[in-house]
Amino acid sequence: MAINPALLVSAAMMQDYFVDNATGLAMSDGVITMYQDDSRTTLKNWYYQTGIPGNYTYLPLDNPLTLSAVGTISDPSGNDTIPFYYPYSEIDSSVVQAYYVTVVDSNGQAQFTRQNFPGSNLGSGGGGVTGTNTEENYIINNVYWRNIGSATLTNTQNQIVAPSQHDGYLNNAGTQDGNSDIRFLKNINGAVDNISFIPMTQTLQMDITPETQLSMTCSTPLSAGETEKCIQYPVSLHLATLSNGINATTPVVATIVFHAQNITGNANGILEIYLYQFYGTGAPTQPFPVLLYTANLTNTYQRFAFTFPLPAAPASTSLGGGGDDALFVQVGYPLNKSFGINHTKPQFYLSTTPPTNNFATYDQIEAIINSPRTGDLRASLNPFAPFGWVGMDNGSIGSPTSNASMPDQNTWPLYWLLWNGVGVSWAPMVDGLAYGINAITDWNAGRGIRLTDMLSNVITGANVGAGEVSGSFLTAAVQTGSPIVLTFAFYNMFMKV
Repeated sequence: MAINPALLVSAAMMQDYFVDNATGLAMSDGVITMYQDDSRTTLKNWYYQTGIPGNYTYLPLDNPLTLSAVGTISDPSGNDTIPFYYPYSEIDSSVVQAYYVTVVDSNGQAQFTRQNFPGSNLGSGGGGVTGTNTEENYIINNVYWRNIGSATLTNTQNQIVAPSQHDGYLNNAGTQDGNSDIRFLKNINGAVDNISFIPMTQTLQMDITPETQLSMTCSTPLSAGETEKCIQYPVSLHLATLSNGINATTPVVATIVFHAQNITGNANGILEIYLYQFYGTGAPTQPFPVLLYTANLTNTYQRFAFTFPLPAAPASTSLGGGGDDALFVQVGYPLNKSFGINHTKPQFYLSTTPPTNNFATYDQIEAIINSPRTGDLRASLNPFAPFGWVGMDNGSIGSPTSNASMPDQNTWPLYWLLWNGVGVSWAPMVDGLAYGINAITDWNAGRGIRLTDMLSNVITGANVGAGEVSGSFLTAAVQTGSPIVLTFAFYNMFMKV
């Protein structure tokens, strides 16, 4: 597979000059060898630049490479050159893959080695991915405030386990469609999986230790058939939000940080971190999650961090009609195997230098996780419908090309919720016909759906006085024949899309 030149990182100096560590003289005919850092017998290409302005190309340098008579790096023609490093897998240009470098003199005597190279230089230098680092973590509620507690998930394939991002996502728990919040996902029932949110018992490395960790066990695995078992964290609604970096050809570089441990006495202590581009409900095809990193765990909590370029957003023709495409990080567990694994504080930064003091107060988290959700109601004397809400004035919602009174792309989550959670009796189609195959089919067909009836925006109440009853006394009043006096409060009602 051809490399992506935008991911090349040039040498930081105008000329690299090597000296013998004993004499201080030029390392004439010394030898440099480039390996993969995680496979130190596997050679890894490095490159030099050739061509003309506007049409530069990058070709592999010799590997191993013999230095010139004055200890400099030369291309195959003997010309002094600056090396370019490619700290990503050349198979997919997505997985970070650092170098392990060895340098020996002309007699084969070791001079020095470099591991995890270029390390912190990733993203700097000519031709590399540049930008301003941030210290904002985009995985909301990574300390699991307001969680499910504990649950057995043997026959559960999609379950919200802790709140997180939700606005614009499909946010019903327990369905194959819901994708908001922090969720447990698996593709098949049967394995005895248990989740518990329990207090931390170890101090984290290079981070602030939270109160809570997510503990996941599989005591009775299936022998085969599992292709997915993970905790899914939402990162961004809509793939286009992170499709480009500084310009159309420079990808956004991100770093994922997480802390994990194997539970003592359990085998198969491995976590796999995936990036999932969900193309949206009704997309022609859905891509598979991309494996970014594999962590081999010990019985002590370890901090894991790795950097990678975000993939470009797909063409709009590849996305579903609902407009709920999104980017997720998945923490994947061993498949068809028993295990016991704890992890906590997953973090996602648009940075190559993530902080070591990630922290948010519970009030900060609460403001997001308990913000109004799709389907919530709002009463106000103000007739203005806030953006993100629709007035419940016996109208209807649907796609931009629908027959609804409020045809708007952003109403899709509410459309889906009414279609699946209320039903035709309370939310009939505008055309009066029965529901179709599923919500996205009716949406794409331009069929509006009516909002639930709110009695022309009137909330009924009752005066409490002689011979009058209200509230919980209503049933008793009907049974005894007591008179009922109702008063009406005129409010404007709105529903969150």
